[in-house]
Amino acid sequence: MTFTADCINFLQELGENNNRPWFQANKARYDAIHRTLIEFCDAVINELSRDDHSVAGLDPRKCIYRIYRDVRFSHDKRPYKEHISFWLPCGGNKHKDAPGYYWQIAPTGNEWLSGNALGGGVFTMEKSTPNLLRQEVFYRMEEFLDILADEEYIKYYGTTLWDPAPTKTITANFRKLVGDIPADYPHAELLKHRSYVSMHFFDNDMALSDDHLQHCLAAFRATIPLNNFFRDTLLQQD
Repeated sequence: MTFTADCINFLQELGENNNRPWFQANKARYDAIHRTLIEFCDAVINELSRDDHSVAGLDPRKCIYRIYRDVRFSHDKRPYKEHISFWLPCGGNKHKDAPGYYWQIAPTGNEWLSGNALGGGVFTMEKSTPNLLRQEVFYRMEEFLDILADEEYIKYYGTTLWDPAPTKTITANFRKLVGDIPADYPHAELLKHRSYVSMHFFDNDMALSDDHLQHCLAAFRATIPLNNFFRDTLLQQD
């Protein structure tokens, strides 16, 4: 289930030839990569579920994202994504806000996250979720700080949460939710996130390494406490 050098080569070439004729001519190469991706994702699910039972039984085929882009409402009409990726949602539904585990190979550097990456946490899609997450962080701040200060967590994710679109201020809506927050509140920056995500980047050599599976599992295990912190709150919203 180790990815071969052609995985990197294919994605780099796709970045230079993102059109249907080229893709169809190289479809056999993609099919081989996709088979490896299914096997790899399945191995991650089986091993990770020993530590996080919420991902047990996931179907890797349903966790892997399609390489075909939805261009109906986009100005970017490239037909294919230039990366491969999967998302393992805690609770089983990858189309609903929930914590989970994300992984991708994107060697071209001009794609989502701009490189090979993996991580965990909550990436929000619904409008009501950010305030819910902030409320949880506010009321359980000491527990949240302990998660971010864990040595294994810092080893892979550093000391800064990744957020594609943080807010500059704490919204008025959030202040109403938890009461007035003092201007000198020491952890105000942690209440300005729309999403709470850990993100670890790795190079192409690691993506192709025989050690890649174990590397991913170790990094995913380090973010289990972050996922657990939000999981019950979000799943209770069903």
